[in-house]
Amino acid sequence: MRKGLVLTLIFIIIVALIGLGIVFRVQLNPFWLGVIALLEYWLIDLDLIRLLPAVVLIAGALVELGMAFVLNRHGKRFDRDREAWEAIHQKELDLVRGELELAAKAREMTEARLRLRESLVREERAFLLLQLETAQRAAGLPDAPFVAVDPAQLSPNQIESLDQILNRLERIETADQAMGLEQVVPETERKQRAHDLLRLGNIHYYLRHYRKSIVMYDKVLDILPSDHVAHTNRGLAHLALGEQQRAIEDFDRALQLAPDEAKIYHGRGVAYETLEQPKKALDDYSRAIRLDPKFAAVYYSRGMMYERLEQHEKAFHDLDRVIELDPAHAKAYSARGITRTAQKDYQWAMVDFGKAAELDPDLPEAYYNRGQVHAALGQYEEAIEAYNRAIALLPSDAACYQARGRAYSALSKLEEAKNDLSRAIELDPLDATLYYQRGRVQLRLKVYETALQDFDQALELLPNHTLSYVYRGVVHEKLGRYDQALADLDQAVSLNPKLAEAYYNRGVVYGSLGEYDLATQSLNKAIELDPSLANGRDLT
Repeated sequence: MRKGLVLTLIFIIIVALIGLGIVFRVQLNPFWLGVIALLEYWLIDLDLIRLLPAVVLIAGALVELGMAFVLNRHGKRFDRDREAWEAIHQKELDLVRGELELAAKAREMTEARLRLRESLVREERAFLLLQLETAQRAAGLPDAPFVAVDPAQLSPNQIESLDQILNRLERIETADQAMGLEQVVPETERKQRAHDLLRLGNIHYYLRHYRKSIVMYDKVLDILPSDHVAHTNRGLAHLALGEQQRAIEDFDRALQLAPDEAKIYHGRGVAYETLEQPKKALDDYSRAIRLDPKFAAVYYSRGMMYERLEQHEKAFHDLDRVIELDPAHAKAYSARGITRTAQKDYQWAMVDFGKAAELDPDLPEAYYNRGQVHAALGQYEEAIEAYNRAIALLPSDAACYQARGRAYSALSKLEEAKNDLSRAIELDPLDATLYYQRGRVQLRLKVYETALQDFDQALELLPNHTLSYVYRGVVHEKLGRYDQALADLDQAVSLNPKLAEAYYNRGVVYGSLGEYDLATQSLNKAIELDPSLANGRDLT
C-alpha cells in the first residue's frame, strides 16, 4: 500500500512539472536555450560526447546499485514481516495443538465415562431383568416365548410389583436412547437383546399394556425381522386392542415364517372368530389341533366356538378334552357346565361350576353360571347368592346385575329388581332388553308412565322387539288408552303370530272395550298356543 502511494505521488509531481512547464513555457524559453547551449559546449566543443557510453554504463550501474539497495531494504523488511507472521502462526499452531490435546483428553474421559455408564446400565438392566423373572414366576406368568390367547387376571399387588420393575427398565431405555446407546448393540448380543425385549413385551401383554407390548415386539423385529414369535405375539396384542385386520396380517406373516406352528393358527382363529367368520375360525382351530393334538387352549377356543353355534355335543367333546389335557383349567369346567346346562343336565352342570370355583375362587363366570342353573330350577334365593359372589368379583358387569334383577323379580322383590336393572342400564345403556325387563318390573309396581318410558326406549333401540310391543300395549290398557293398546298388540301379532301373550292381552283389551266376540277369538287363540292360559294368568 505504501509503494502505491509513493508511485502515485511521483506521478503527480511529474504531471505537475509538465503542467508548470507548459504554463510557464514563455518564461522558461531563455532557461531552456541556455541549457541547450551549455550541453552543446560540453558535448561538442569540449568533445565530451565520446564519453557518453561510459557515462551511460556508469548511470546504469548507479541505477542498478540503487535498485539493489531498494530491493535489499524491501527484502529485509519482508524477512522481518515473514518471521513475525511465522511466529504468530507458530503461536496459533501451538494453541490449536493444545486445544486438540485437551479435546482428545476430554474425549477419552467422556468415552471412559460412557463405557462406565454403559457397563453400569448393563449391570442394572441385567439385575432388573433377573428381578423381573423372579416376579414373573411369583405371579404365575408363563415363561414361554408365545403369550397366551386368554391370559389370567393378575392381582393388584402382582401388577404393582411388575410395574415398578418395568418403570425402572423404561427409565434405563429412555436414558440409552438419549445417549445413543440403545442402537449400539454388539452383534454377539443381538439375540440376547431380542430375547430380553420379547420377555418385556410379553409381560406388558399380561399386564394389559398392549400398546407398550407392541412397541417391544417392534424392537424385536427391528433386530430379528424373521422372528415368527414376535409377529405372533404382536398379532395377539393387536387382537386385544380390537385391531383384527392388523392382527391377521401379523399371523399371516408368522405363518410364512413358521407354517407348522399351531399357536399361530390358534391366534388367527381367534381373530376370525371376533370378525364373525366362524368357518375360517373353525378351520384354523382344527388345523392347530392337527399340528398339536395336545394343545389344550385351542380345544377350549373351538369348544367355546361350538357352544356359541349351539353345537353342544361338539362343544362338550372339546371341553372334555381340555379337562383331560389340563385338569386345572377352571374355565373349561365352567364352559362344560354351560354346555350341560344347554342340554338340561343341571346336576352335572352344577358339579362342573363347583369344580371351576374350587380351582379358581376368583372366577366370576363360575358363580354367574351356577346362578343361572339355580334360576332355571326355580331356586331363586340360591341364584341370588351365586350372583352376589359374581358381582363381588365383577362389579362392572351388566349381565350379573340383570340376572340378579330377574331373580329378585321372580321372588316379587320388585324394588331390588328395579335397582339391579337400573344399575345394569347404567353399565350398558344400549341394551334394549334391560329397558324391557325394567319396564316389566315398573308395570308390576303400577308405575305405568315410567314403565311406558322404558318400553319406548326398548323399541327405540330394538324396533322389532315383540314383547316390548305386548307390554307397552298392557300399559296403555291399564291407562285406558285402548286404541294405542290394540295398535301395539296388533303389531306384536304381526311380528310373531305364534306369541300367546300377544293374543291373550289383546283379548283382555277387547273385553275392556266390550268387544266380546273379538275378545273370545283372541283368548281362544292364546289358549291354543299355550294351554296353560286356560286357567287364566296375570301376564303383567
